[in-house]
Amino acid sequence: MSVPDTFCFFVFFVGEDNGEPGCDGVPNSGQEWVRQRKLSATVISPPILGDALQLLSNAINAGSQPPERTLIAPISFPALKELQKVRTLAAQGH
Repeated sequence: MSVPDTFCFFVFFVGEDNGEPGCDGVPNSGQEWVRQRKLSATVISPPILGDALQLLSNAINAGSQPPERTLIAPISFPALKELQKVRTLAAQGH
């Protein structure tokens, strides 16, 4: 396992019993664990193939090198707005 994988694995098992956030956002595990309330939230790493092909196409058409690094933003599950609502309700004692 890579360091980020190891961290995510650790976060899941530490948080499993108390609804903590995790970082295994695949549909049949991390997202399902959120729906089952084993995790309070998770992080989805979106597919990057489309972005990679677009970068490659742009570089070929322009005759240049693609950027050395391209950052793809992760996606919160549930959405951050939903998490903010839950946090607000919890702060109000609901």
